[in-house]
Amino acid sequence: MGFCVLSGSNAVAQTGVFGKNKIQYTDFEWRVLESKHFDLYYYPQEDLLATIALGIAEDAYESISARFRHEIARRIPLIIYSSHLDFEQTNVSPFFLPEGVAGFTEFLKGRVALPFNGSYFDFEHVIWHELVHVFQLSKLEESYRLHYRNSFVSPPLWFTEGMAEVWSGEWDSTGDLFLGDMVLNNLLPSISNLWRYSGTFVIYKIGQDLVAYLERTYGPDIVPALYEELWRVNSFGEALQQVTETPLAQLNERWHHELTQRYYPRVNERTPLTLHAKGLAVRGGANFQAAVPPGSGVLSPDIFYFLSPRTGYMNIYRASTKGSEQDVEKVIKGQRQPEFESFHGFESRIDISKDGILAFVSKFHDRDGIFLYDLVHKRLVGQWQFKGLLSLRSPTFRPDGKAVAFAGLSQDGFQDLYLFEMETKSLTPLTRDRFFDDDPAWSPDGTTLAFVSDRTPYGPKGARNIFLYDFQSGGLRPLTLGPWKDSTPSWDHDGTRLAYSSDRDGTPQIFVADSTDASVRVTSLLGGAMGPEWLPNGKEILFTGMSRLRFGIYRTPIEAKGDSLPGPELGSPMLAWRVETDSVGLAGPPLWPAWTWSVAADSLVARERPYKSRFTLDLAQGGVALEPVQGVGEGIQAFLSDQLGNELVFLQFSNTATSFDDILGRFNLGVSYFNLKRRINYGGSLFHFAGDFLDERGFRFFERRVGGSFTVSYPYSKFSRVES
Repeated sequence: MGFCVLSGSNAVAQTGVFGKNKIQYTDFEWRVLESKHFDLYYYPQEDLLATIALGIAEDAYESISARFRHEIARRIPLIIYSSHLDFEQTNVSPFFLPEGVAGFTEFLKGRVALPFNGSYFDFEHVIWHELVHVFQLSKLEESYRLHYRNSFVSPPLWFTEGMAEVWSGEWDSTGDLFLGDMVLNNLLPSISNLWRYSGTFVIYKIGQDLVAYLERTYGPDIVPALYEELWRVNSFGEALQQVTETPLAQLNERWHHELTQRYYPRVNERTPLTLHAKGLAVRGGANFQAAVPPGSGVLSPDIFYFLSPRTGYMNIYRASTKGSEQDVEKVIKGQRQPEFESFHGFESRIDISKDGILAFVSKFHDRDGIFLYDLVHKRLVGQWQFKGLLSLRSPTFRPDGKAVAFAGLSQDGFQDLYLFEMETKSLTPLTRDRFFDDDPAWSPDGTTLAFVSDRTPYGPKGARNIFLYDFQSGGLRPLTLGPWKDSTPSWDHDGTRLAYSSDRDGTPQIFVADSTDASVRVTSLLGGAMGPEWLPNGKEILFTGMSRLRFGIYRTPIEAKGDSLPGPELGSPMLAWRVETDSVGLAGPPLWPAWTWSVAADSLVARERPYKSRFTLDLAQGGVALEPVQGVGEGIQAFLSDQLGNELVFLQFSNTATSFDDILGRFNLGVSYFNLKRRINYGGSLFHFAGDFLDERGFRFFERRVGGSFTVSYPYSKFSRVES
């Protein structure tokens, strides 16, 4: 999702104050691709992504412009990164960007910045979402310019983000998961109190539903009409009442009534989480990625491991499967040292070998690495990073413990599956195409790898299904096929059943497939159920459950909750799909036509040019001060930067003259320059200050100060640096 950066006041936080370091690990060779409405900034590894982004952006511009009845007079800067790890190095925003930030739009230069995560669907969605924000800011700017007032009303966050979500995509199971949970647990506030959820992901989904409700009820023109009304009113609630001709209390009651009609019937069909399953790790509100040691291994079968930010940092924990919060112990501390900067706890699973070795992913400097931790002897026994792979996800052990498979995002933006042999240090790609592959899980006999992919006819709309990769034939086949999202496959310890999460019934629930490819649903919860993990007895699973907006690890028996669902109707279930690739995607005899990414037509591209720094004004402010003893003073401050935020200039002008004769002698000037382009940050300042001061006895004296300074800083990691 996106957000608007509303302040640039601490743009030099990484060079001016003590704290964590935002590091430019990569020397990006920026280029610019121009089209009718956009200047797209990219680096050479993103050649393909650049033309894709440009095509998406131009399509989005035309659609949003027509819907909003508004044109943007300036060119729009669009800055793309091939991974979130590259994105975190951006200087467009001075702030640290959490992993949940999928893009942002800032107001000083109207720049849009976003990363690619391997998914074409997600990339398209975020570009549309952020461009809606660009139009919102442009419309407000136009209104402010045409209708002068001392103060202006800005739309609340629920409206701006909700509008961006409605105009960039369709309602999805994530929205049903969160909104249904809030309605059924009486957590949904009134429209005037939605601000309570600002700053959380929930506000996106609340806003999306409410904006969609307004458009369904009052017509698609209500959003432009609200923006036209803002300059006339004193609050957004007043504008909402004026345009809808409905009192706010009545509007709120009607919306809430529609939500109860939608979600209350679920009470008759589904079971509350706490009545269906036993909570094991439920504190802190966020517990994910349960992993259970193999039953025949060196660790007790009555323990499990999981990730949680319950202390404010994402850590890896151990706990007992016998009771709630029983024997919980912190195993590895995250986010406090360079090797364990980020565990990607919301996206990457962990795995345990029969020898008691824990495999997990962590960010280390500029890229992710695979880390191995001996749970018996409590020490790190291996770590690897791979050239060309920036982001890694969900390592899974081969049964012999000598190799791991994982999902890796390359510098050109493709996320594929890889096999790493630890003894020979050899890395082999298992898939090499444009499709998004994720969540690998190795079968107990070592012959099959289950994983999630969007390589189906439903993929362009965001669907992801379960596939099986056969190591003997090198082919793969679908286990599930449909317009829904499947995730986190997990084999039982006999290798005869595969549990996974699927939102095919509206919200994520746990399903189990057998050797015939038929699936049966085993949870039917009012909330959601994700990330299944088999217990050694083969009769129960652990999973991540959500209720009252809190995520916990739960234990439940395997019991069918409906009829058996057949596998894909594609002839023989063992029909192989060879993994032979070309520049487009899968070649050979596919089971259905492979879909491809759409790229910008040559006619959209005006020209390509190398990036050159050009300073433009970001902020200027001035004022006059009167002090009885010191006299009158006036001054102005200005802040300039280049388009990528790599070079910053601060200017300060003032004068303390009390007569025309003193104007030149009491002219004050300060100029500071900072360069944040490379890992070594440096800057300098020159200044001339002259004025009257008071000594300790209260006597006035004149002093002139002329000088300069130079600063340089080299960060070793996010947590340490040397500077002078």
